[in-house]
Amino acid sequence: MSCSFCERRGRGKGLPRGWKIYRDTVFCKECLRERYRIRSITMAVIEPTGAASQELWTKLEKAPRDDRVWRASFAEGQPVVRVLLGDRWWQMRVKCSRYGGQRAAYEKVASGAVRGEIFFLRVPTSRPLAHQRIMCRIVAWLPRAAAAERTSCLRC
Repeated sequence: MSCSFCERRGRGKGLPRGWKIYRDTVFCKECLRERYRIRSITMAVIEPTGAASQELWTKLEKAPRDDRVWRASFAEGQPVVRVLLGDRWWQMRVKCSRYGGQRAAYEKVASGAVRGEIFFLRVPTSRPLAHQRIMCRIVAWLPRAAAAERTSCLRC
């Protein structure tokens, strides 16, 4: 097996450690780091709340994580995550920052330019068990800007 970009050959029969296959492209560890960065976007689920939140959580514990059963989008300017659980699509409004890297990363995922996986976590609060906060985490590989396109430099 060889890298699609630098032609580096991997040892052994399987995929070498740190290498990835995305669609038909094989990335060695160095080429992957040069072209992509992993980004984790963590947001609080705002709606649904209360009883609907409890029902939703019991289904989310067993939910698949791949991108065929969830969609990121915007509704009225607010970030929304739709998840297919069983035979029903659940729509959840999530809290995302208005500016900065997290918002930009979410916009790339919502536009469909980047694929990712979704995870749901339960975070305890000072309230009773029924009021635990559900958090949504999207993990995606985002393309890096080319060296000529980067505007800031620590050495300048």
